[in-house]
Amino acid sequence: MSNLVAHINDLNAASAAWVAEDPANRWASMLVTDPEHWAESGVYTVEDLDRYLLIEDIWSMWKDIYGVRPRHLNFRDMSTQDLREEFAELAAQAQADRDRKNAEREAAITRVMNGANVDRDTAIRWLRNAEEFVC
Repeated sequence: MSNLVAHINDLNAASAAWVAEDPANRWASMLVTDPEHWAESGVYTVEDLDRYLLIEDIWSMWKDIYGVRPRHLNFRDMSTQDLREEFAELAAQAQADRDRKNAEREAAITRVMNGANVDRDTAIRWLRNAEEFVC
């Protein structure tokens, strides 16, 4: 258990350092350091914790991407390598979604700039104002 607590402390320190780099724009929660808390979830080792956190990341990312939880995935039967591969696929899908949305946003800005003969800042302002009235 002492390895687990040391690992959690390291993760929390890394999160705190990341937030400290830009505290006005960054926030992170910290992991509970009480071993009894983790034992309730079957987490006793560093490996257990890393697997638990990986499953939680997959659970959340799947919902963000597809709008539903991945109840069809049997995490218990998946190896840690299977989980890492699932996470990598989800991360690639999330990046592709961000890239698509950014391209759509840039295309909309360009259309407004060209169609109304306005500068970029004006086009962005108009688009933001228009978003307030979308039903």
